[in-house]
Amino acid sequence: MLALPLAAAGAERTITLPPDDPSARLPDGPGAPETRNACSLCHSTDYIVMQPRGGAVQWQAVVTKMIKVFGAPITD
Repeated sequence: MLALPLAAAGAERTITLPPDDPSARLPDGPGAPETRNACSLCHSTDYIVMQPRGGAVQWQAVVTKMIKVFGAPITD
């Protein structure tokens, strides 16, 4: 579960997000730890898993866009 503090009108509140659905877990495999660390900063694992399957070139383009356009803090 993820808790996020919010500040609105001088009052601090905390929201708690539900855990990811177990069926949407990122499977173990090559690059899985890096994907969890880099992509889950902004995306839930169900969002990552639901994306269309693509090859290495397609995913490299996606990662490059996330870094250059959206400022994702991803390093090699």
